[in-house]
Amino acid sequence: QANPALFSDTYQTSPTSTSDNLILDNYNQVVNTNKKFTETSDQYYAMFDGKAIKNRLNWVFGMRKSVDTRTGFGPGVDARWNYARNADGSIYKSTAFGPYANGIKIDTVSSPLYAGYTGLPSGDVSGTLTTAATTLRSQLAGAGVIFPDKPVLDVVQRRKMQYTTQDYRGKVSGKPSFMASFGYDLTKNIELRLSYNRSYAQPEMENTLISESNGGLTISEDSSVASAADATHAKPLGEIKKKNPALKPWTADSYDAQVAYYSDSGGKFSVSAFYKEVRDFHENFVKYWDEPGFKEVLNELNAITDANDNSWDGYKITTTQNGIGSAKTLGYELEAKQNLGALGGWGKHFDIFASYSHQYKKQKETTDSLRTLVNSGRPTANDTASAGINYSNKRLSVLLRGLYTDVKYRGSAALYYYDSRDIVLASWNPAVVNVDLNIRYSLTRRYGIYFNARNILNVSNDTQRYDVDTGLVPGYARTIDTKRFGVNMVLGFTGKF
Repeated sequence: QANPALFSDTYQTSPTSTSDNLILDNYNQVVNTNKKFTETSDQYYAMFDGKAIKNRLNWVFGMRKSVDTRTGFGPGVDARWNYARNADGSIYKSTAFGPYANGIKIDTVSSPLYAGYTGLPSGDVSGTLTTAATTLRSQLAGAGVIFPDKPVLDVVQRRKMQYTTQDYRGKVSGKPSFMASFGYDLTKNIELRLSYNRSYAQPEMENTLISESNGGLTISEDSSVASAADATHAKPLGEIKKKNPALKPWTADSYDAQVAYYSDSGGKFSVSAFYKEVRDFHENFVKYWDEPGFKEVLNELNAITDANDNSWDGYKITTTQNGIGSAKTLGYELEAKQNLGALGGWGKHFDIFASYSHQYKKQKETTDSLRTLVNSGRPTANDTASAGINYSNKRLSVLLRGLYTDVKYRGSAALYYYDSRDIVLASWNPAVVNVDLNIRYSLTRRYGIYFNARNILNVSNDTQRYDVDTGLVPGYARTIDTKRFGVNMVLGFTGKF
């Protein structure tokens, strides 16, 4: 704007490229900003509770269901825009008039539709069609196949055919989740509890948001997004990303049982057991063209319809599917809390509490000809414990709480071959203890101040990498990442009006 003459000079030097770039920039801006979506969430609940046996037995039954829908329009990519189409809009694939089972391209002079033409820098063509091209065009036109008279070489026209505003639809819905809970007062101080819950984790809405024209399939042929070659695969020509509207929700069945003793002085001592099984968990995976089952995956996701379609050779596909097998968690928890009033008048201001939980996880590792799950299948134990003390009087309350978390398994990180065997290095979070402090003080009946401090010991969040089978990685070399965020402190003022 400050030097309009520079634009004039550039345009005179290369008028076509400059004007095309301006048109493309304007078109991209219009397409990328032209969007509108309406999302609707419907929630349904039902509950039934009751008591019996002189109110010693109580129960609660519940059901919940949700349905989320999203409709609208937005920018989209027609990844197969450059192929001749049947009258119904599908890609023409047939061997009736030649070896065109994988389609006929319309964006190059090398296509049999345009044999004899020569492309010009302006986007036009010169030359005369060959007899074979003329015959093929006549046969295809008679069969109702749609194709342009000249190959699409103009950059603006190509962009408008590939990037368009498209209608979208998405829906996330699953089966109702159920719960049932029973409580029974065995004595005045002992209570028995038993509960069951089936819950669902719905797929992300973005995985169900499907374009009317491309069915959720996007293809990138930009080498910058294609992963580098590794020891197994050459560098792919591009990447196929496929949304999966058929993705099932996670399903989890949970069982809990508890025996609790309530003391006359307000304490509680309980023992709990729990079991949880998760199925249909969501797995991301990558499949390369030279791996068994590549075409089966494409066919399963409706990316191809012909098992002999070789048009995606050289590509890799990335998608999300439901895992095979189940993840199981079995464990128990011990809990105790008690007021110290029995020790004297001063003790009534103090409450102490502690809990310990141990769980054993086992995730089934399964593979088939179409996909390899990323789960390690390694059983891992996880322990957590917490303890604290709370002081309170008419004006002041102080809570000091500590939480211990056992080593956490994050997943397999790398595979190495050493001493004639495979060594799997996994990522872990080491065991940590975090301590929090909360203080509240009432200035008056309406006003007060509070102070909260998290992680007052300033414990770091570390990630380690090592193998548990051989111990080849020494302790000093295991930590690969350390994050220290300091003590998070908040001082505030409260008021009631």
